[in-house]
Amino acid sequence: MARYLKTGSSLGTSLAIAGLVMIVAVSFAIPFIPAARAATVDVSISGDAFHPQTITVSVGDTVRWTNDDAVEHTVTSDTGAWTEIILPGGTGAQGSFTFNTANTYPYHCSIHTFMTGSVIVGSVVPEFSGEFFVVIGLVAVMFGLIAARRKQT
Repeated sequence: MARYLKTGSSLGTSLAIAGLVMIVAVSFAIPFIPAARAATVDVSISGDAFHPQTITVSVGDTVRWTNDDAVEHTVTSDTGAWTEIILPGGTGAQGSFTFNTANTYPYHCSIHTFMTGSVIVGSVVPEFSGEFFVVIGLVAVMFGLIAARRKQT
């Protein structure tokens, strides 16, 4: 039994130290992890069509439509998510909208109603979550201290 307690104490100290190292490492690493950056995704309008017709973006991304046709087009939300964007022809006119909510957004040209498209907005998946490692570190510290304390009693 005495040997078990001695091993438990050594294990407890090791767990406590490993937990503290994990917490410190994560704490120093978090400021250097780049945040997810919003992107701008381009849709061209040519030949009386949206190219690509359907796009998938992340929450916070901006879609920019460019009219490469000689005639005027619009980018009109079917759901009223944005105010109609009017793009004069022959000018390379551009209009954009930033999507802040995950959903599917169908749209069309109100002048040429056969022109349709959709934007699928997906949730942003975090690239790194330090909370998991901090919790594991705290659990290791807690068990290590308990094991070390048992040796003393």
